[in-house]
Amino acid sequence: MWTPVYFAPRTLPDPGVTLPFRPPVRTDALFLDVHDGETPMGDYAMWWREDNASFPEAEARASLDRVYAVLDRVASYAMVGVARAAGWIPPDVQAARVALPDDLAVGAVRGPEGRVLLVSASAEKGIRFHFHTETTPPAYRDRYLRVVASYFEGMAGSLADYGLEPDAPEGSPPSAWWSAVQASLQSMGSEHGAPQKLGLIPVNDA
Repeated sequence: MWTPVYFAPRTLPDPGVTLPFRPPVRTDALFLDVHDGETPMGDYAMWWREDNASFPEAEARASLDRVYAVLDRVASYAMVGVARAAGWIPPDVQAARVALPDDLAVGAVRGPEGRVLLVSASAEKGIRFHFHTETTPPAYRDRYLRVVASYFEGMAGSLADYGLEPDAPEGSPPSAWWSAVQASLQSMGSEHGAPQKLGLIPVNDA
């Protein structure tokens, strides 16, 4: 393997200015791929309780807060890659934006390491990722949610940098749903903390 080497006739001057750089809006940085096989049966969730951890203190909550802080503005752009991986749009269809569906859509996709997960999308709840609660290590879930949060935040910055139009949801946006979830969890009190599984989608052979 060759390593490129570049030469200059003299030392290049230090520009003295560091400019922020954001790449153009990408639709492939969620590391999703099409899943053509059987979807493993079981429960899939956005978060589930392990040991004595409660959701208010969970790392996943911090990432989901970051996601919903920007999702209202970027959902139609992020939906392009999600919808293609989930099979909701044909792979040969070129689209810059895909609207969130009015009714809940759920599809199986392959994430990092080839692991099967579910992605769901709706105008009410936005784009969500659900992991198999029996076979997914919590560390994998938490790492991937960090990736999602960073990706959505980067996309929001790119829209501003490139002068692209952000989403402006009508009615109740996904962030309102997340706020309602937070309020519901808070009303349960610290004694209960959260359900055992948040954002549960069961997959069975029924």
